Amino acid sequence: MKTITVYIEYSAGMSHSGWMGTEETITKEVSDEVAATLQDLIDADQPDDYRRRGATVEAVVEAIEEGHTELQPLHDELCEKFYNMGERFWLFEADNDCIDESLEPAFYQDVEDGLYQPVRDSYDEDWTDEELEDEEDDVLVDDEDDSIDFYACRNNYLNWVNSHEDDLWFIADRVGCDISYVRSEDQPFYVITRVN
Repeated sequence: MKTITVYIEYSAGMSHSGWMGTEETITKEVSDEVAATLQDLIDADQPDDYRRRGATVEAVVEAIEEGHTELQPLHDELCEKFYNMGERFWLFEADNDCIDESLEPAFYQDVEDGLYQPVRDSYDEDWTDEELEDEEDDVLVDDEDDSIDFYACRNNYLNWVNSHEDDLWFIADRVGCDISYVRSEDQPFYVITRVN
C-alpha cells in the first residue's frame, strides 16, 4: 500500500470580493498497482504556470480510457468528494441573503409534521440586561400556543436544520438552495500531487 496526496478544488466563480470556492488537500491509501500508475502520470506531467503539477483529473480519465481501469474506483471517490465539497460550499459557506424566504415555511411545516419541537432562541439582541438574566435557555414553545413565531425560534431552528449534515438534501430543501446543479457542472477538479 502507498499513500497519495490529492489537491481538490471546488470553484464557484468570482464575485466582487474575489474568488469563491473551497479547497482541500487530502491523503489516501491506494494499492501498489494504482500508485505505480499514478506515479507514471505524475512523472509524465509537464510543468504549467497555471496549476499544480501532478496527475490531473484529465490525465486520470484518459488513463482509464486507455485501459487502466484500476484507477476507476479512486476517480469515482475523488469526484464524489469534489461534488460533496461543492454542495457543502453552497449550504454552509456561500451567502444566502434570502434564506428566511424558504426557512420560514419549512419551519411551520416541520412543526406541523412533528419533526421539530419549536425552541425559542435564548436571547434577542433588543432585550435589556434584566430580560437576558430572566430568560432561560432553550425555552420550549407550548404546543397549545397558537402564536408560534418563526422569528422567535429562527436561530435554534436553523441550527437544528444544519445539524443534519448526513443528509445534505434535507438541509437544502429547507434553506432554499438547489444543490443539484453542482453534479451537472463541468468535470470535477483534482490533482494527485504525490505518491509515497
